Amino acid sequence: MNTLGRTGRHVGGRAVHEAASPESSGRRRWAGPREWVGRKAGRRESRHGERGAVSIEVVVIVPGIVLFIALMTAGWRVWSVRAQVHDAAAAGARAASLAATHDKAVQAARSAIAADLDAVSSHCVDPEVQVDGSAFSLAAGRSGEIGVDVTCRVAFSDLVLAMPGTLEATGHAVSRLDTYKERRP
Repeated sequence: MNTLGRTGRHVGGRAVHEAASPESSGRRRWAGPREWVGRKAGRRESRHGERGAVSIEVVVIVPGIVLFIALMTAGWRVWSVRAQVHDAAAAGARAASLAATHDKAVQAARSAIAADLDAVSSHCVDPEVQVDGSAFSLAAGRSGEIGVDVTCRVAFSDLVLAMPGTLEATGHAVSRLDTYKERRP
């Protein structure tokens, strides 16, 4: 050890000067003309390290994860309600095609659609049903079709408090009337 408290040694042909106890002093070691070993100059070590970093990560990341899950759930809900509305329209058209009159067809379609949407506990809000029963005015022996349109709204406000409004889902189905069945308008 020299008079300045440094030890000198040669590593790979270069002189390495280090403090007597580099771990305790926190100084840098010089390992050559362009090499410094240890912490960077001008940067102090914190006694607390990265205390609080996890809290900040949670504050930043958790809302993003919650929003991502809410958007995935909203997408699933839209897809699910669209499929349910289409199936309900098909059930309504089938029930309407079996009726003998236009009024009974409308009633049968509405009850079949309500039963179908209730059975799957749909998120469909205020379903609107339109039945095109113009084929009931055709005489027996002529082919005709009955069409049913179901429209409802999908609400998102229960997913996340700030998620706005509703989206409209529409389903359309057509069923053929029995050609030789008696019909009354």
